Parts: sequence; structure tokens; C-alpha cells
Amino acid sequence: MKSLNISLEQGESSPPKDENNPFERLGECLYRKGVTIYARLRVNGKKTWRSTGTSEPREARAWLKKWRNDDWLLKNGIEPKGVVLQRQRVEVR
Repeated sequence: MKSLNISLEQGESSPPKDENNPFERLGECLYRKGVTIYARLRVNGKKTWRSTGTSEPREARAWLKKWRNDDWLLKNGIEPKGVVLQRQRVEVR
């Protein structure tokens, strides 16, 4: 199985503060734009933004924790739970 090179931007400084920057830093790797909270991640060596799908910081931190856990599992050759459950539903005829 091919794994993605995914890492978090720990210790990254917040984006520059100016009127053109819509992101407000909430915590480590978490930023708010409007009502949605985004995580600042590195996927395949490139910095990217991923929506956490929530406007609640508590839920965004839980999403980020799951992202970290799934990344660690993939790097160590273990499939995350959702992938295993989805595979069990596939039928081969």
C-alpha cells in the first residue's frame, strides 16, 4: 500500500497579520476563516489547508487528533479503521 507523506506544521508561525489575510489563528495548526476552522498541514511535502468541517474549536482539535493518528497508522503499515470497514463491504464475484 502506498502511503502519503503527511505531516503537521508544528511550530509554524501564524500567517502574516494584515487586512488581506482572512485566517485567524486558534491554536497549533488550527485557523478560522469565516465560521469554518481549517488545519494547516503538509501533504506530500507541500503545505496545504484542510477543512475540519466544523466551526467548534473542540471538534476541530478532535479532527486534528484523528488526522495525526491516521497518519501515524499509515506510516507504520496499519490501515485506519474506516478503510478496513469499507473493504469488508466490497464483494468479489
